[in-house]
Amino acid sequence: MPKLTAPLLPPGPRKQLSDEFHALHRRAGWPSVRELARSIGREVASPSRIHDSFTKQRLPVWGLIEVLVEVLASRVPGGPSSEQEVQRFHGLWDAAAENSSYALAGLDTTVDEPLEPAPSPTPPPGGPVAVAEEDSKVRDEVPLTRADSPSATRDQLDALTSQRDDAFRRAESREAAATAADFEYLVRAHTNLLGPDHPDTLECRHYASAWRGEAGGAAEAAAGFEGLVQDQTRLLGPDHPDTLTSRHNCFAWFGEAGEAGEAAAGFEELVQDQTRLLGPDHPDTLTSRHHAADWRGHAGQAADAAASFEELARDRARVLGPDHPDTLNSRYFQSKWLGHAGDAAGAAAGFEELVRDETRVFGAEHPDTLISRYQVAEWLGHAGQPADAAAVLAELLPVEERIRGTDAPETLTTRFGLAHWRGEAGDAAGAAAAFKDLAQDQTRVLGPDHRDTLASRHNAADWRGHAGQAADAAASFEELVQDQTRVLGPDHPDTLNSRLFQADWRGRAGEVAAAVAALTDLVEDYKRSWGPEHPDTLDSQKILSHWSARAGRASVAAIRTRFKRSWPGSM
Repeated sequence: MPKLTAPLLPPGPRKQLSDEFHALHRRAGWPSVRELARSIGREVASPSRIHDSFTKQRLPVWGLIEVLVEVLASRVPGGPSSEQEVQRFHGLWDAAAENSSYALAGLDTTVDEPLEPAPSPTPPPGGPVAVAEEDSKVRDEVPLTRADSPSATRDQLDALTSQRDDAFRRAESREAAATAADFEYLVRAHTNLLGPDHPDTLECRHYASAWRGEAGGAAEAAAGFEGLVQDQTRLLGPDHPDTLTSRHNCFAWFGEAGEAGEAAAGFEELVQDQTRLLGPDHPDTLTSRHHAADWRGHAGQAADAAASFEELARDRARVLGPDHPDTLNSRYFQSKWLGHAGDAAGAAAGFEELVRDETRVFGAEHPDTLISRYQVAEWLGHAGQPADAAAVLAELLPVEERIRGTDAPETLTTRFGLAHWRGEAGDAAGAAAAFKDLAQDQTRVLGPDHRDTLASRHNAADWRGHAGQAADAAASFEELVQDQTRVLGPDHPDTLNSRLFQADWRGRAGEVAAAVAALTDLVEDYKRSWGPEHPDTLDSQKILSHWSARAGRASVAAIRTRFKRSWPGSM
């Protein structure tokens, strides 16, 4: 769920209440308005009303603030109790209610209506938005008339509110593409009824871009937010909270679209502005520092990322406390990027220390603790301790199976890591058997063409070869290459990688001429796909030279390790 935009308010008790309300929402993990509506009961308040309590200038009724604070506080690990937070927020609300006249002209200073059961949403003209096959018909039939024209009616405005409820309902079902289409329609409807510069129109553009990104259109989302930033800067000013939020989302989607360097640079500029406007210790400033550091790592500057997270962890410990989830999260990323910078032993030690603290703060079976335990194993393995890595994962696996389930993605990833490090520790036959079993389960859970399934088949074949079954390994790779060519395409890195392993195992099985022929074709395909100077092209040429000369296996080993065994998405 994208974070909700805060209303524009002058300094004072009302702004303090809004700031604290949004900070609590962030600490609770930014639950969606639909989640909150389910938690407090839809008969108490609709998602739209909950949304308005976060985003509108008017003071929400205390009853709504009370139940929302109670729910949000219960979701903050290690935070104050719900009762303590309710008492604190009542003081903030009371001060805002006493000082309800603001100096800023044009502000809506009214207090929200008393909390009452919310009526059932009224379907918009043409049928509910949630009926996918009727979407285009619904959108075409809704009259789009400017609200300031004589023909605009309260029914039309009520229909927009109902449709916004339907869009949020769709969002709760995680139908990203359909939700994006809903909000894109609402942008057009709001533009015609209220105008392109109306706050509700801008808000719909925010959600349309966010859900377009969630639907896989990261570049489109970045472009959408980039345009929104320009309009919000013109209408609200560059320092308005909504403008800053849109900049945050714009840079995040640029990163997701593959522009890591641009994302890092954007977040670094945002940090400077937030430091000036909000202060260096404000939660939003610290969050932007997190993203700036992370995208810097993705842009190839792992050491700089690790150093930035080390500094951020110190600041968060000072501001929030050493056991705050954000502080622990910064330590997680510090260790991660330390490993990617080449210090695998340091990363393993950092994660081991983090596991101890997360176990104390969250408990041994908290999801964050389990993820960090997995990272301990991964970096122990990269530090040259594969047996220790396998031992850690062997202890973790039954816990994952009991808590998450045997078919959960995290459980399957743990099984993958355990099989891999067993093989690296010398048990090639055990690794081959484990990967074969895993591939069968992934076929059942994910499907035969899922990349994780294909990755496990790759590893099963390779470890079978290391267990002394070179011919079987070559045959398995031949089948895998056919499937990867069909699913991923002939020039996909995974397909080319499997062709290299297939040729190498054919050579080890005694089919030297076949290996040379296959590698000759593969080198040409690498040149065409990646260029003659790409490391993979150069290494495939060296392996071709080896088999052409029937040199010893040792000369191939060092090169072959560069072609990483396919690995599923890390936890």
